Amino acid sequence: SAARGAAPREPRGPAPPHDFPPRRFGPTALSEAVRRRLHADALRALAELETADADAVVQRLTQKGAEVLNPSAFVCQAVKTILRDRRDGFARPGVVPPLPDGANPRKVRVKNITFTASEPEIKAFFAAAGEMTDVQLCRGHCFITFASAEAASRAIATM
Repeated sequence: SAARGAAPREPRGPAPPHDFPPRRFGPTALSEAVRRRLHADALRALAELETADADAVVQRLTQKGAEVLNPSAFVCQAVKTILRDRRDGFARPGVVPPLPDGANPRKVRVKNITFTASEPEIKAFFAAAGEMTDVQLCRGHCFITFASAEAASRAIATM
């Protein structure tokens, strides 16, 4: 047992595998101004998110400023969307999800493209990822085939 007034002892040895890397939840910091604008339900919702996601929501709220008439509703909707996307298997930005069996590792489907987008515009947007061998435009989405699986992974990671 610890002596009276002594600091508690830190556990010895390596952390169990399930504790590494540590997952943190809730925003890194909330300014007093932002905290005052949010109801308790919005603060609880932020606490459900991993820190990077919570920070992104707070940053978007701060950027929009007075444009957001109901900050608590904005935060709750953003949290709901993020949690739904995670549940439905959408990857985090920068993380490439595993491919289903039989999928072409060089082919990428991109959704929510404006209907006025042209093939040259799409090629220019994804040029940094790598060489493309084919672009097929459909209404609101497209399929891009890259020259290599690595280029396709880079494109996914940057979306």
